Amino acid sequence: AFMLLGHFKSKDAHKVIADIFSLKEGIPDTLFGDLITEDLPIILLNTCDGSLDRIRSMILDKEVNEYCRISACRALAYAVAAEYVSRQEIVEFFGTLFTGNEADEISDFWGMLAIILVDLYPEEIIDVIRDAYEDSLIMPGFIAYEDFERSLEIGEEKCLNNLRRDFEYQNIDDLHKSMSWWSCFKNNSKKSSSWSAKQMQDQKKSQKKKAAAKKKKRKQSKKSRKKNRR
Repeated sequence: AFMLLGHFKSKDAHKVIADIFSLKEGIPDTLFGDLITEDLPIILLNTCDGSLDRIRSMILDKEVNEYCRISACRALAYAVAAEYVSRQEIVEFFGTLFTGNEADEISDFWGMLAIILVDLYPEEIIDVIRDAYEDSLIMPGFIAYEDFERSLEIGEEKCLNNLRRDFEYQNIDDLHKSMSWWSCFKNNSKKSSSWSAKQMQDQKKSQKKKAAAKKKKRKQSKKSRKKNRR
C-alpha cells in the first residue's frame, strides 16, 4: 500500500506517511526496514503536492529516526531535480543544519547530509561545509572535502545533471521494477534474510567502534582549536 500511494502520487496520504515515519523508538525501521533509505525519499516527494513543509519538519525534528530524516533531506534534493523549488533555497536550508546541535554527538547525520549536498553545487555554503570538516561533524570516510572542491570545479549544471540522473533512477513509475529487489519476490528469501541478520549484527559492532573513535576525534579537535585560539 505504501508503494502504491507513492506510485499514484496520493496527496491525501502525505501527512499520514510523514507522521508514520516520524514515529519514535525505532518503529519506522521495524515496520519498513530498507524502504526508508530506498523508497521513502521519492514517496515523500510524490505525495507532497508541491508543499515541502512536512518534509522540512521531519528533518528538523531530532527525535525522528536519523535515516528517516536523511531520506527527507534527499526528498528535498529531488524536489530541486523536479523543479519544485530552487537549488539555492535548499542549499541554504541545508547550510543551517551544521551547527552540531541537530543530532547526537556521535551521529552520522552530517556525513549523510554531505553526500546529498555535493550534487547540489553548494557554492553558497562551502565555508560552512569546510568548518563542519574541521569540527569533525563530517567524517572523511563518508565523503572527502576534495569531492566538494571537484563539485565546484565541474560547475552547477553538471552537478545537477548527476542529481537528475539519480532522481530518474529512483522514480517508481515502473512499480514492478521498483519492488523487484524485495526479498519476498526472490526464491532464496529465507537464506538472504539469515545473511542480513548476521550482517546487521556485524554492522552494529562496527558502528559502536566507529562512534567511539568519532567522539574521541571530535574532542581532540575541539581541544586543538581552543589551544590555537589562545
